[in-house]
Amino acid sequence: MPEDALTEAAKELESINDFYQDRAALYVENHSQSSRLSASSSVNIKGILKQTQVRQPIVLES
Repeated sequence: MPEDALTEAAKELESINDFYQDRAALYVENHSQSSRLSASSSVNIKGILKQTQVRQPIVLES
């Protein structure tokens, strides 16, 4: 995956994380709890994306 695509995917995942983090905060406030979801940085997300990239299969010639 090109570096630009990884960066774009990381930003999109970070915005999704922020959206749900905000929703979780509202839920906590409404339910009198003090716990919150932990945030993932875009650097961590990019690292995870790089680790899970699909590689081309190895073709053995016979």
